[in-house]
Amino acid sequence: NTEVMLENDIYKNENGTVMIPLRQVSESLGYKVTWNDQKKYVELSKGAYWMYVKPGMDDYNFARMILKLGAVPETKHDRIYVPLDFAKEILKMDVYISNSGLINIMEEQ
Repeated sequence: NTEVMLENDIYKNENGTVMIPLRQVSESLGYKVTWNDQKKYVELSKGAYWMYVKPGMDDYNFARMILKLGAVPETKHDRIYVPLDFAKEILKMDVYISNSGLINIMEEQ
């Protein structure tokens, strides 16, 4: 179990999807997060895992496959936000958000 107090607010996009800050959540799980300026996407790596997230595209790279989550990554206040499903479907974690902004992250069983 990992608990993270968010510095950046979560929000719901225009379709009602809960959006979470990519860097803060990913780094709290031990992922290295870097911006690839040439390809204009965010790279996440941890051990043998490597994936990327491209703002504005509902294409999430995981295990050499492209998954669609029904919401595009958005840039807000110079931060990239991804749908809450990113944690479950891509990072393989269960994430619960409290009303106080505390995120509780658990590895899927």
